[in-house]
Amino acid sequence: MENLVDVSTITFEEFCQLEKENNTQVVVITDPLDPETFIKSGYWYIHDTTTSLDHLKAFDKHFLFVIPSVEEGFVKTIENAGFNQFSCFVQKDEIFATDDMILSIDAYEFQLDTKHESDATIIDLRTEEECKEGYVKGALNIQIKDLADKIPLLEDTVSIYIYCDNGERSLIASSILKQHQIHHFKNIVDGFNSFGEYEINIVKPKKKK
Repeated sequence: MENLVDVSTITFEEFCQLEKENNTQVVVITDPLDPETFIKSGYWYIHDTTTSLDHLKAFDKHFLFVIPSVEEGFVKTIENAGFNQFSCFVQKDEIFATDDMILSIDAYEFQLDTKHESDATIIDLRTEEECKEGYVKGALNIQIKDLADKIPLLEDTVSIYIYCDNGERSLIASSILKQHQIHHFKNIVDGFNSFGEYEINIVKPKKKK
């Protein structure tokens, strides 16, 4: 996977130039999601964790990171995740005016919603190996690296729920769906790991002997 030039932080003018380059994806590092998180259309949002950054490695893109501050170790976090060449721009709220929103719910709200939505489309973003431990009945298994290719299958759906294991991949997936003008979805913030204590219909495949 290729990244951008070997620079820690760049000016706004440099950011604007790099953003226009082919196959460049702007990634905003953010805090955990509020129920309603306002975003800038076209940008991807991720949590400030090494595992969130690891999920980006599935994509063949140039990543241009927007970070809250250079003083809080964000550049180091990106380096530790194995991104040796990249560009970072320190976020300025007046520049990155938000124009969209990701609607997020928890497992309890998901339990209530799905009791009354028989035609909902549920997407499990985890790997096939993870799904062997269990998955929501009727869920489609679409990994984030394949999600953009599956957009035509989702355009005519009534409502969509997306989950991964802990909310990190589903945040990236939310950004991708918004980027492709899919807005009728809800992101389950804590993912499959939070489903155990609720009345959610979980299928547990039989393990081969």
